Parts: sequence; structure tokens; C-alpha cells
Amino acid sequence: EKQLEAVNKLKEKGITVKINSIVLPGINDQHISEIAKRTRKAGADLINCIPVYPNRETVLENMKEPSAELMAGIHSQVSPFLSLMKHCARCRADAVGLLGEDDPECLELLKGCVRELPEGCKNRPNVAVATYEGLLVNRHLGEADSLHIFSETRQGYKLADIRQTPRSGTGYLRWKQLADLIKDCRTLLVTGVGDKPLTVLNSAGIEIIEMSGFIEEGLDAVYKNATLRNVRERDMFKCGTECSGTGMGCG
Repeated sequence: EKQLEAVNKLKEKGITVKINSIVLPGINDQHISEIAKRTRKAGADLINCIPVYPNRETVLENMKEPSAELMAGIHSQVSPFLSLMKHCARCRADAVGLLGEDDPECLELLKGCVRELPEGCKNRPNVAVATYEGLLVNRHLGEADSLHIFSETRQGYKLADIRQTPRSGTGYLRWKQLADLIKDCRTLLVTGVGDKPLTVLNSAGIEIIEMSGFIEEGLDAVYKNATLRNVRERDMFKCGTECSGTGMGCG
């Protein structure tokens, strides 16, 4: 009810509304057409039916991915009610997607959010990531007690190692030790970082990217120079104020 109310309110303001429905075989695949019908009545404009992506150590880790035939059937069921977003690659958190391909005005808006990333050190093969579960970049560096180390292989990105970070409370020494710990990494992906670690790590030749979202997207930006839409601007994340933690972790 709250979601339908939100769609109504958004349409009152003239905002384009896209519905995301993650397809869970045996759970919701039989009623996504009803979702399309109800949200269309509320004013929604288009829908993106996203195949579930089973992830380790989650409730749905053993769920079978929807077949191409099932997805085609769902597309045919929902298309009478809402326009389909067909171009969107599965990113599993499609807040923006590629709406610019459907709407030139959206494309211009997105261009204003894109920041070119500096090229990493090519002689360092790995990338360090501050993450809780190994899927998302979702930890502030000062609060991260470990870092996941990823490398690029012919088969895609692989988790090479998980390294414990130096203990907090030692000031610059902690970040010098961290720089040595990840000296084989060209880049560090974090949601936020304080000025002290930023200075020390940059001096050690390690690039810092402040972002949020899927690790794979950050790795694409590093290894393939792909555009990263979810970069955090430095002035949007002030350590110790907007930080979700105590503000003491960067020591």
C-alpha cells in the first residue's frame, strides 16, 4: 500500500516511475503480472523484471535462477500493462539502470553524475575492498577490521585473500602498516575514508575510490576503465559527522 501510494505521489509531481521486480521462481513468478497491473493503475511507466541472483550465505543462496523461458513468459504477461526495460544488464541493485537509453533527458542528467576515475598503478595486480560480506562495497575504512583482496583472471574477478587490518588507535602508524599490508593493490574501494589514511595511502601509490554498491562495478572501473555512477564526493562524506560509526575508527 505504501509503495502504491508513493507511485501516486511521484506521478503527481510528473516523475517517471520504473518498477523493479526480482523474479523468484516458485515464490513470486506467478503474480508479477498482477504487480504490473496494479502499479500501472497507480501511474507507473515501465517495469524491469530482474532474474534473482543467488548469493552465498544468504537466505536465497540455493534458489535456482529463472530460466530464459520463464523470463520470456513473464515479459509477455507484464507487457500489456507496462513498457518493458529490456536493455538493462542485471546489476542486482538497479536504482538508476540505463534510463538514458529510454529517455534523452535522463541521459543528460546522468552525465552530470559521472566522474572519470584516475588510472590505477598497472604494476600492482590486486584491488582491496572494505566489505562486510564480499558482495558490496559497504564499509568505512576506519571501521573495517579486514579487507577483501580481489584479482582479475581470465575467468573473471576472484577473491584472492582476506587480510586483517592493523589495530586502531595507533594513528599514522596504523595507515603505514596498512599501506604495507596491501602494497600489491593498486586501488582500495571504500564507502568512506578519513584524511589521515587518505594521505598515507595515496603517498604509498594506492588509489582510493569512495563508492557504494556492488564490488564488481568498482572492479570494472579499475580494471576496465568503466564509468562508475555511484562514486561518493569527498564533501558528501565527512568523517565523524555523517559517518555511521563512532568517528573513532580512523585513529
